[in-house]
Amino acid sequence: MLLKKLIVSRREKIIRDVLFNEKGLNLIVDSTPIRVMNSESGNNVGKTTFIRAIDFCLGSTGKDLYKDKETGNDNIEVKDFLFNEDVIFELDLLSNDNSIIKLRRSFNSENDLFIDNVKYSDLKKYCFKLNELFFGIPAAQTKISFRTIIKKFVRSDQHSESSLLKVLSTFKSDNDYEAMYLYLFGFPDQEIISKRLNILTEIKKLNASLKKMSGKSILPKLESRLIQIDQSISLQESIIKTFNLPKTYDDLLDKLKFVKSDSTELSSEIANINLKLSLSNKSKNELTESKSNIDPKIIKNLYQEAKVLIPEIQKTFEEVLEFHNKMVYNKLNYIEKHILKLEKEKRQKEQILKPILDEQSRILTLLDNTGSFDDLIKVREELNELYTNRGKIVGQIDEIKKIQKSIEDNTDELEKVNEIFKTYLDALNENIQEIFNKHFKNYTFQTHGEQIYILYNPESRKFEFDNIKGNVGDGYKKTDIIALDFAFIDYFETMGLNFPRFVVHDKMEIIHKNQILKVFEIADKLNGQFIISVLKERLSFLGNEYIQNHTILELSENDKFFRF
Repeated sequence: MLLKKLIVSRREKIIRDVLFNEKGLNLIVDSTPIRVMNSESGNNVGKTTFIRAIDFCLGSTGKDLYKDKETGNDNIEVKDFLFNEDVIFELDLLSNDNSIIKLRRSFNSENDLFIDNVKYSDLKKYCFKLNELFFGIPAAQTKISFRTIIKKFVRSDQHSESSLLKVLSTFKSDNDYEAMYLYLFGFPDQEIISKRLNILTEIKKLNASLKKMSGKSILPKLESRLIQIDQSISLQESIIKTFNLPKTYDDLLDKLKFVKSDSTELSSEIANINLKLSLSNKSKNELTESKSNIDPKIIKNLYQEAKVLIPEIQKTFEEVLEFHNKMVYNKLNYIEKHILKLEKEKRQKEQILKPILDEQSRILTLLDNTGSFDDLIKVREELNELYTNRGKIVGQIDEIKKIQKSIEDNTDELEKVNEIFKTYLDALNENIQEIFNKHFKNYTFQTHGEQIYILYNPESRKFEFDNIKGNVGDGYKKTDIIALDFAFIDYFETMGLNFPRFVVHDKMEIIHKNQILKVFEIADKLNGQFIISVLKERLSFLGNEYIQNHTILELSENDKFFRF
């Protein structure tokens, strides 16, 4: 899959018609002289906006076209333009069979979410279709979303721009990265990847539930307490047998025994429900407390200081808070429904228990009226309390064992899946070492004289780098990232994988001109596209003819991307 053309129109009038070079270098340049800019990376003419427009067509929400990530503030002029001027973005793709695929996006819902003139009802379904077109995988067969994997090809934000492998948000786990890169390296059994990811996610969730369930009363302590209670129950029942009861009371005692059994069983069930209610209410309270209403203005200065110390922070505090509160709201909604269900079940069982307890009380009253059973009743009250406590503990033990059993079952299933996974491992590692690393080491050696390579560690289930320096400058790391992306394009071609043959980058200015020259030389030989935005003046050492031959879009202070 290659990028063919991007058209942006306003009220049916084309304002940008950008044709991509089908192979090699594609430059988006800002020709504004550096001396008149506020910075050496650009003058807000729309280089990055162009990249985000591509990303919008590939399923992003498009908010980054008008919202500042650092402050969270909207650019009112741009937002008004996008929402009120009937702006349409059309991206033409060139598929592997040379057919054209047309994508259309807009902030006007009538012109949004079209693929080959077929409208999709929501962004999720639109991305499902893109996942099938780009990677040949129907939505039902993989847990790797299109928006997850496309970040590797369109590095449209600071986080993905500055990360070798971890191009996704900080919310993604190592399991997600493992699944994504196994996929990109052409692991042949996609079902195995999805199964592993599902099982690992379930085990993590069960362990969290077990930790919350156990608290201070871990299973051995509960089982020890149950033994002590059973011993006390046995003692009390033996005492009851010592009473010399008249024959006339045998029937009442037998009936009491059956009634007591029923009441004990129901009490145990109610105790188990109470335990679940307690845990659910605890979770509800924790979530409620976490739904912070902190005024972002109060910590604005602190956040800005953090941005200085940790420049790779991508999300604004308001965006993170909004996302967090939305997730919390959904979880709260689910827990509250679960609590209502448990309370209803508890009421039903209590309604069943009440007449049984009344009957139990009636029988005990009949026995008490004889005047001969004061001591017996006292013993039975103690026994009743013991049975109630026993029911609570049994409920806790059963729930803990149920979770442990589920963890064991999932772990056993994971081992089976891993056995199948291992049968593919030798071929996978051979492909990585013999094919991918051949290109990767070559490119890193050409750009800065080092041979970096990647490997898969099956023990940690991580993709790792070797022979790579730590704490290097941004420009140095940027060349490594580009070399990695170039190596993937070569790998896809060699392996016959029908994955995208393009990569989109921003901010080339941080790289030394010697590395820029090497990167561009490699890009020109790629059987794929390297799309990069850069200041034209930063490339002056290459000569005007070279720049002109590779430029697909030139912007300036007087000719910004949206032309207003």
